[in-house]
Amino acid sequence: ARENVVLSESFARKVFGTFNPLGQTLRVDNDERVYVVSGVMRDIERSTIPAADIVMRAERITETNAANDERMSNSGAGVTFLLERQGADLQAKVSDMLSFFKEIYWPYQGNVVSQVRLVPLRELYFDPVNNSNKLAHGSRSFLHILLGVGLVVLVFAVMNYINLTVAQSGFRAREMAARRLLGASRGDIFLKWILESTLFCAAALIIASSIAELFVPWASQLLGSKVAVWGDISWPAAGWCLFTVVVLGVISGLVPALLVARYQPIDIVRGTFRRHAKTVYGRVLIALQNVITIALLAASIAIGLQIRHLVNAPLGYETRDILNIGTDIFPDRSAMRRFCNALHSQPEVEAIGLGCGTPHDRGNNNTIAYGPDRMVSFQVFIGDSTYFRILGLERLRDNHVAVAAESAASRNFWDSNVWYINQYALRELGIAEDAPEFKVGEDLSYPVVVAGIYRDFQVGTA
Repeated sequence: ARENVVLSESFARKVFGTFNPLGQTLRVDNDERVYVVSGVMRDIERSTIPAADIVMRAERITETNAANDERMSNSGAGVTFLLERQGADLQAKVSDMLSFFKEIYWPYQGNVVSQVRLVPLRELYFDPVNNSNKLAHGSRSFLHILLGVGLVVLVFAVMNYINLTVAQSGFRAREMAARRLLGASRGDIFLKWILESTLFCAAALIIASSIAELFVPWASQLLGSKVAVWGDISWPAAGWCLFTVVVLGVISGLVPALLVARYQPIDIVRGTFRRHAKTVYGRVLIALQNVITIALLAASIAIGLQIRHLVNAPLGYETRDILNIGTDIFPDRSAMRRFCNALHSQPEVEAIGLGCGTPHDRGNNNTIAYGPDRMVSFQVFIGDSTYFRILGLERLRDNHVAVAAESAASRNFWDSNVWYINQYALRELGIAEDAPEFKVGEDLSYPVVVAGIYRDFQVGTA
């Protein structure tokens, strides 16, 4: 039924406790619509699909999104999932989909979008096409960087262990000589050193995992996804960990084990073993470590300078001492006004501006026809005068266009034909800086008055 909704397990438990929620009704604050609970689902965790407490039918989007209309405005506000029948090949229908979209869907008709892609759900998280805030997404290159850093640290740890063990082998040489004299074979000595390094790696893994568990909240925030260490332990994962420990133990103990096992007890008594260990293996390992260290330091300095440049690069708008608060935390506009009034009474607050979006989050998009065969796309920022003053956007030209107090332009940008534009918009539209207006639409019949010109500023990330 149209009014049916499905609740997440945690939300159902929070609202209904141990009471059976099926068939019960829900009504959100300040909303007359009634929803009937028809099912309970497991919580969505670590998925491309974001977590939700309430899932409703798509047909009800017209009740919650006023931009949904027959012209298909607000294009791209949703994500479409297709369930493929077993044995079907939807990829073979991509060309047919493209032809159909060019007949009915304006982004394809205006060449804003030129291709159709079907991405399997299991591949969507890292796919470049998933670059909006509607679905959870991650950066494969960022993970590769983290993996590379981890491998470098691991290589250094192995090299340090080998270096220290080789250096210490001179002090343990008499112990090994005594074992050889008591009947131990070279193989026994070799296996003893391998076993020691393997046990050391196992202990290091346990300690490192415990430390990593302490940093799980920070790692989850960094990656934008829920991360677990002990919580993700399974038999396959434990098997891989055991295999890795054995491999690292063999690699770490191989050089010192071969070094100790190859010498006779008489060499150890004479001291030739200790001199050789110090002069050859120590120098090689230290030289190799120094080369890698210098290379990593150079790379770190270069990366640090680049990050510093990006952080301090001019954005064209102010960011210092500005707090951005989303309005989705307020149930209605009256609550938002009360909040603003309360902030005004605080001595720490200098000014409060109301607006839709910021340059950092790219604001809203407005893609419109600019002639019969061209579309132009703009990022739109709507706000009061205080909003623009706080951001410190530089106005290059003011045409002093008067806007009537009760006109559409004063009430709603989307009903307005009076816009401020920046230098980028001038270039896209191909109009002069002193142009009083420009016209949009397929037949260029809709005039837009240019209220003024702003200097270009950074929109989104660099």
